[in-house]
Amino acid sequence: MIAAVSTPAGRGGIGIVRICGPDALRASAEFFKLKYKGPVKPYTFRYGFIFDGGLLIDEALLSYMKAPHSYTTLDTVEINCHGGYAVVQKVLSLAVKAGARLAEPGEFTKLAFLNGRIDLSQAEAVMDIISAESDYALISAAKQLSGSIKDKVSSLRAEILDAQAVLEVSIDYPEYEDADRADVIQRISEVSAKLANMAVMANLGGALASGVKTAIVGRPNTGKSSLLNALLDCDRAIVTEIPGTTRDVLSEKLHVGPLVLNLMDTAGIRQSGDVIERLGVERALACADEADLIIWVLDASCEMDNDDFSVWEVIRGRSNAIGALNKSDLPPVLRKQAIMDMFGVPFFNVSAKNSQGLDGVKAHIINMFSAGDIEPGDLLTAERHKQAAERAAAFLKSAAEAAVAGVSDDLISIDLTEAISALGEITGENAGSDLVDRIFSSFCVGK
Repeated sequence: MIAAVSTPAGRGGIGIVRICGPDALRASAEFFKLKYKGPVKPYTFRYGFIFDGGLLIDEALLSYMKAPHSYTTLDTVEINCHGGYAVVQKVLSLAVKAGARLAEPGEFTKLAFLNGRIDLSQAEAVMDIISAESDYALISAAKQLSGSIKDKVSSLRAEILDAQAVLEVSIDYPEYEDADRADVIQRISEVSAKLANMAVMANLGGALASGVKTAIVGRPNTGKSSLLNALLDCDRAIVTEIPGTTRDVLSEKLHVGPLVLNLMDTAGIRQSGDVIERLGVERALACADEADLIIWVLDASCEMDNDDFSVWEVIRGRSNAIGALNKSDLPPVLRKQAIMDMFGVPFFNVSAKNSQGLDGVKAHIINMFSAGDIEPGDLLTAERHKQAAERAAAFLKSAAEAAVAGVSDDLISIDLTEAISALGEITGENAGSDLVDRIFSSFCVGK
């Protein structure tokens, strides 16, 4: 039997203490006294009082979810008391005194997984819902919780199993017929292509669900920090006329339509003898390298210099870069069309000082990530899922190549088994205990 506080720490209107296990109802009866006598019916609230011995602690509500129809499939009691820190901790201590132990992070959801009520991808969706910061992330996680990833993986595994069944018949009964190699190759090649596409699109799915890592880069004094402030509509970054004011990475979140941009204002990229500024430049380069989106800021009121071209060398070849011709409120020296023709990057005339031109930048970013066209739940969003899909696709590609080369059916079947196992890691059917423990250790206590 386990117990934990399931509401955030601090003061609030309501605090919930959850007790789970075969003796949950009996344990709660040791300190929760009903106002009106009678049996506690499942899936109803009962009003009563919490006592520590003979000392009244609080008035509260008790709800009882009877096994197996509960979140964990085990008997579960939830005490809804007032949300002050002292009272919630007192109720938790009374539950422990009654025989429960403190739950580990994510242990309630882990029980739901181990008892077969949800698969591993659905369990991960629980934390995704809790941490969602955009409508897309929330709806995507909700669909994953309802089984969207589970259904996709199960369908793909079934297709691989069908191909494997054709081989197994040939392996077990070689005297009757050989496997239809063309049919097997076609089946596994199609599944391999689907998985490879899912893995590629997972980068987009992760960005949409977790937030688009957006690095604002440029040489010193082009207005990067001013652009950050304008996008956020607040003075978040210090802005001066002194080049090199920004020495570190400043991060903020910005909601743009259905997206969340994880904005990173970086130090101006240039050669410098200042040790601290060099460290800032190194961090700026690292941010650009890891970013899902790069906003390259140029000063449109003056000619480009060597530092601008040094920034271009960082961006060159990146399909995820856009440009902002800042200070467009001043007489222009750089022309948008000429700059776009030179670098092949979409640019926008903006004035961070006057907050002009930002709507066009935001609209383009939404279009870049196709957020208006992709339904939440269509894409993989977790790095773990992406890696498993990549491994499965690689095994299937190997199996298809082996089939074309005339390798024996039993060796081809081994690759198919490995692909099935890789997909099983997503749903948890083939996930080791270390992986399961690592996933649930990232959960909050009480969930």
